[in-house]
Amino acid sequence: MDTKPDSTAHGSRNEPQQRRRATWGLVLVVVAWGAILAVGAFLSWDRIELASEPAQIEDLISTPKRVMKLVITLGTVFLFAGGWSLALFVRQRRLRKEETNQPS
Repeated sequence: MDTKPDSTAHGSRNEPQQRRRATWGLVLVVVAWGAILAVGAFLSWDRIELASEPAQIEDLISTPKRVMKLVITLGTVFLFAGGWSLALFVRQRRLRKEETNQPS
């Protein structure tokens, strides 16, 4: 299966650039999705807290616990997106190196 664009096809010069732009756009969408999940984790209450008396709910919601949920979620998403970005960077560098080493 050939994954490289056909050099004779119309508009093939921009195809690698469009692929890179789409991939980086996808990375940004994943980061934004992770940020939304992190905010949701920060704002959510635990079931035990919801089962308590309404007057005691605010006392039971500890801010450090909520911040920790936010940090863990954001950290996981950024670790994933960072690893993905690093893999894309290494791949792009390897492809450029292969292009320069190939005789024309």
